Amino acid sequence: MDLRFIALVLVASATTFGGTWWYLNRTPETERSPTADPPPLVSQSGEVLDFKDCGEVVAAGKAPLLAGRPGYKAEFDHDGDGIACPPPA
Repeated sequence: MDLRFIALVLVASATTFGGTWWYLNRTPETERSPTADPPPLVSQSGEVLDFKDCGEVVAAGKAPLLAGRPGYKAEFDHDGDGIACPPPA
């Protein structure tokens, strides 16, 4: 047999096996996303934390909002670091 053919078969097999392994072991996007299940918009004290923009967050004295906490919205977190509406310096 030609060595190039054998090499081609080995590369194709490895690629197929690797792709199959990745597909079977991947984590679905909805499980990886920190905002898949939005946190409740009500604090433990019963206060509603639904703000329309960062101005309201700062005015209410609730800045910064942290990912996974009531009131946090990914749309307020412009750099994606999990901290929304940092207080003004």
